[in-house]
Amino acid sequence: LQDQGKLEGAEAVLREAIVEAENYWPEGDATVGQKYGALGAFFMIVGVPSSAEPMLRQALDIYREAYPNGAFRVSNSQVRLAECLTALGRYEEAEPFLVQGFDWLLTDRGLEDSYTREVGEKLIELYAGLGRPNEEARYRRLLEGGGL
Repeated sequence: LQDQGKLEGAEAVLREAIVEAENYWPEGDATVGQKYGALGAFFMIVGVPSSAEPMLRQALDIYREAYPNGAFRVSNSQVRLAECLTALGRYEEAEPFLVQGFDWLLTDRGLEDSYTREVGEKLIELYAGLGRPNEEARYRRLLEGGGL
């Protein structure tokens, strides 16, 4: 539906998926978090980060309960929320989510992983936007192989 430009229909299907998942799965099940994350991602794709934020926060809350710290779903969810907050111009609020997501990715997947590097680049951009050259340089060195 989204690919056909039927955005209201796509949103309705995603909302219905949340209702069905909440009715079927026990409270806090990661499957429900996936549905919230999908709706949040949809809102980001269509350029409505203010609608994405509560969905992405709900997904992150569920993932934090369902998975241990450092699990990919948790770190990825943090990165998605940070992207949303950045799109809303709330850079300071985005920072801890992006830093923690990156740290977990770095530990779990390493610097050789393309997604870890992508998130590292997002950190560099964030710090450049915040006018914090020391942090920007720190992550740039890390991505260039110089360590923190």
